[in-house]
Amino acid sequence: MKMRENALAGTGKVFRFSLQQYFKSAATYVMLGIMLLGAGGSVLMMSLGMSRGEEMGTDAKTVYIRNESPYAIDPADMPEYVTASLTGESLEDLLGRLDAGEKESVALEIAVDGETGLWKATAYTGSDTAVTQGEAADLAACCAALLEEARYEALGVSPQQMGVALAPVSASTLSEEEYRQTEEDDDQTTRQVGGSAYSILIFMLVSFSTSFIVRAVVQEKSSKLVELLMVSVKPLALITGKILAAMCLVVAGMFCSGLGLILARTAMKLMGKGDGMATLGIGSLLRGLNGPGVLAVLVSVLLGYISYAIIAGISGACCSTETESDSASSGAMLISMVGYIAGMATAWMKAGTAIRVLSLIPFVSVYIAPSRFLLGDIGFGWLALGWLLQALVALLLMKLCAAVYGALMIHRGERVKPGQILAMMKGGAKA
Repeated sequence: MKMRENALAGTGKVFRFSLQQYFKSAATYVMLGIMLLGAGGSVLMMSLGMSRGEEMGTDAKTVYIRNESPYAIDPADMPEYVTASLTGESLEDLLGRLDAGEKESVALEIAVDGETGLWKATAYTGSDTAVTQGEAADLAACCAALLEEARYEALGVSPQQMGVALAPVSASTLSEEEYRQTEEDDDQTTRQVGGSAYSILIFMLVSFSTSFIVRAVVQEKSSKLVELLMVSVKPLALITGKILAAMCLVVAGMFCSGLGLILARTAMKLMGKGDGMATLGIGSLLRGLNGPGVLAVLVSVLLGYISYAIIAGISGACCSTETESDSASSGAMLISMVGYIAGMATAWMKAGTAIRVLSLIPFVSVYIAPSRFLLGDIGFGWLALGWLLQALVALLLMKLCAAVYGALMIHRGERVKPGQILAMMKGGAKA
């Protein structure tokens, strides 16, 4: 225990120093700004695009309502994509205006049907109109619905009672086989959407954090700054402090992304476009994220992050120049890609032996186990066993890091290969 404490002595010093260096760089704030605007802007643009597609349901721009009934109708209750107003003009005058060139206008008349004696809403368009018959019929149906509501209001019916009375009722038939198939389809959709979205988020997190750690290690190594740090701290404390600092930066990026989503949702509500998150179906992905679910995700991501980060730190220490940093990230990225592909490929699969086995495999489990636990495909026992195996791998990597990191950081010359790293580890163990 004393040896371990000595090996980690100075971790806080490296952590504070690295964090200060990160936030002194303008690139860090640019990155955080991109994550803020990228998350919020993408949701806002997609939501606006979807709502715009819903609103552009007609070519009609102006609606004239001629109401002969004794019931008051508010034109403001017509759809938002048209400008509606009440008029006292005769139907002949309105039709003359439509024929005279108002191609995007519709005249709505509420009058008694001569055959049935019932009130009727009829839509009229000009001879050279740009409004289709289907669009005109939709506007007539909206006007008829407003008339029906006005009749209930005249009878003293409350809004709550009116909502119950006017609620639509549908009838359909469904066989047992079709019912079971519908349940299976819904379940499969949930798995595909939830599993795929989770895998994508984890892959983005690992890609960003590992590449960031590699570049930070290579930059300090090339600037000879690391040699000054190693005078007062051990190699293990050096890499641990860097990993923790990078993790704080990743958390800050995730916070900015979350803030961007909140701002986008607020902007959508202020513009009267509804809940943008609900429009895209993002909110449904968070329903299973209760207390145990949050714990499952946090512990899995933390163990996976530590393991990937140590690999990234060792890979960065193997390089002597910044030009080698891109290729240095390939090791951690390759392992991460395997987990990502496994998570995406199994997103459609139901609970079974394959899912339970994959949830135990280190590096792969971080992409599969948490989402499967949220879906109820694996129990807490399988999840905890996966944590144990990933923690053992992380400890082995820390042991490797402690044995070779110091030698790697002062190495100059060609990039160190995996075989040389193992030789350094054996040499360190003998010493």
